[in-house]
Amino acid sequence: RSDGLRPRLLMYGGAALADSDAGRLRAHFPDARLAAFYPTTDAGALGVAFNGDGVYCTFTETHLIEVLDDAGHPVPAGSRGDVVVTQFGARAAPIIRYRVGDRATYRGWAGGRLLLSGIERAAEAAIGSTLVPYRELQTWAPRLAARDPSVVAVQLVRTYSPGDLREQPVVRVIGGSGGAELTALALVLLDEFPQIAGEVASGELAAPRVEFRDPPATLAGHWKIPYYVDERAQCPNE
Repeated sequence: RSDGLRPRLLMYGGAALADSDAGRLRAHFPDARLAAFYPTTDAGALGVAFNGDGVYCTFTETHLIEVLDDAGHPVPAGSRGDVVVTQFGARAAPIIRYRVGDRATYRGWAGGRLLLSGIERAAEAAIGSTLVPYRELQTWAPRLAARDPSVVAVQLVRTYSPGDLREQPVVRVIGGSGGAELTALALVLLDEFPQIAGEVASGELAAPRVEFRDPPATLAGHWKIPYYVDERAQCPNE
């Protein structure tokens, strides 16, 4: 409900906006402009996309943004690389050529602003000494949902097993009917990382387990569920 509100601008960031949600917003606020902003935890907001095409105009007033390859060289327009940021206003703790953990496509410049698109996390999840790329975690939910359509998300959880007195990997399935077959399929997801199995066999990690949770009843059925969660701080100290 709009309750008499007549906003001129609606902004969102930190997650993609579902088409159904965008439709609801436009239906309730037909005169408002819908825009996505690009937030980061350490360097603040870096840009905004107004046209719904996923192209972000960066804030050159507050940041110097570069897109660099693995060797630290600028990529040509149309190529992907790591987003590297220098923040002009950070005096107490300067942020200078800081990799924010994202990758993006460099689209050149327009109107004095560097353009980015295709922004995605480049960070990796950690289980023991194994690094699991986020691009792998993104495939988990669709793979399980192909067998059980009620699966809405899958998380890799780094936790601590008090009974085993060691770190433990957990595959958390959000939604799903449970059962032995889906549990086995969830455990198979970890088989693609033999180093995890090796650390379980050596006793460095506790045996992995699968848990099922109901979807959260928030935002009328739309929410952001992270691919990876480190819950060791919620468990007793080793």
